[in-house]
Amino acid sequence: MRSQLSHSTLLFIRNYPRRHLLHSRFASSTATPLSWLPIPKETTPRTGARTHRITNKDVLRSLSDETHLPKIIQIFKKAAKQKGFKHDYPTYRLIINKLGRQKRFRAMELFMGRMKSEGVACDSGVFGDLIGIYAEAGLLDRAVELLYRIRDFGCNCSERVFTRLLESLVRSDRLDSARALFMDAHRLGYDPKIRNVMALVRACCEKGSVDSTIELLEFMALKGCVPDLRCYGSLVSWSCSFNRFDLALGILDQMKDRGREPDVVVYNTLINGFCRSGEIDRANEIISKMESAGIRPDTITFNTMMNGFSNAGLIRDSTRVLDLMFEHSVDADAVTFTTLLNCLCRQEKANEFRVALGKMLVMGVAPDGPILNILIAEFCKKGMLNEVCFVLRDMMLNDRVLNQNSCRIVVDSLGECRELGGLLGIGFKRGCVLLS
Repeated sequence: MRSQLSHSTLLFIRNYPRRHLLHSRFASSTATPLSWLPIPKETTPRTGARTHRITNKDVLRSLSDETHLPKIIQIFKKAAKQKGFKHDYPTYRLIINKLGRQKRFRAMELFMGRMKSEGVACDSGVFGDLIGIYAEAGLLDRAVELLYRIRDFGCNCSERVFTRLLESLVRSDRLDSARALFMDAHRLGYDPKIRNVMALVRACCEKGSVDSTIELLEFMALKGCVPDLRCYGSLVSWSCSFNRFDLALGILDQMKDRGREPDVVVYNTLINGFCRSGEIDRANEIISKMESAGIRPDTITFNTMMNGFSNAGLIRDSTRVLDLMFEHSVDADAVTFTTLLNCLCRQEKANEFRVALGKMLVMGVAPDGPILNILIAEFCKKGMLNEVCFVLRDMMLNDRVLNQNSCRIVVDSLGECRELGGLLGIGFKRGCVLLS
């Protein structure tokens, strides 16, 4: 039959679709398939087709905006089902943070346990996150317990984590727990720094826990971490601000035992504290200790003494400070005479006032604004209005301000001197007079 077909017919049949050929007029119901015709290959579904493999980056991307717990667990499990897949530390830390912010503490702790059982290497950052979460929720006992387990995860406590928990305990008035944690710092793999203990020591100062404060400082010294002079100065200042003078003196003694000699600033802090509390005798004792230690008093030392004597109304002791300054070759300044003149005015000691004013001029101390205000008030009381006008002119030339109290005193004297009214008007326009 093949020989009877022309070449063009064969080409047509070869290129004609088989489905059309079966229904064409060339086909019959008894026709058999032609073996020489090309039979199209039947397509079968591919088995074992390659699917997308979830990576740790994909998991992080999916979890970044997810807050629903069942969805978080679903994403976590779907990735974990892959052969050879292992969740990494960033994934665990993200999930634990999300659960902590939702206060799902049980689920959070389960993920911490799974991270440990799978041997995922982590750092102390996740512990800092958890301690912050527990502290905000008021679960400080859990935070402390977690920190004591940090080495089970192959981590050492970092300064950030230790400081965060210590400060949380101090803020919550858990001083005993904070002190115990500080003592156990080496068990946690952390060497405490003096800056870590400052907040705890300050809290002990506020509570008046003298023994606890000294114990902490001794513990630091035994560990080879002795506070420097600046830290000791801060501790003395805190103690005096809370009137814990026994603690301040104990710190002073410890400074000497540890080779940190107190300087003039530390002694001035103690003197100021005693003077402010009216304990003048104890302030004098500190001055004696200061001199026996070879520390030379400075202007601030004597100004502090004078302020304490003035507040206590001890006029004779206040005026004697000037003589002590001369004996120690210490220069007085405007603050010295402002304190003294103000005290003498309050006590209405006119003769002593004139003597002190004369010493100020002899020593070459230029009067500042506060001193000039004191002079105006005193001159007005004595009816020395020409002197008042002289002082006012000097104040305006040097842009000094007349305060409200002095201004009221001058206004009361306007009827006796016309020039005062003109000077007040000029001073008001120039901003040198405060009327209200």
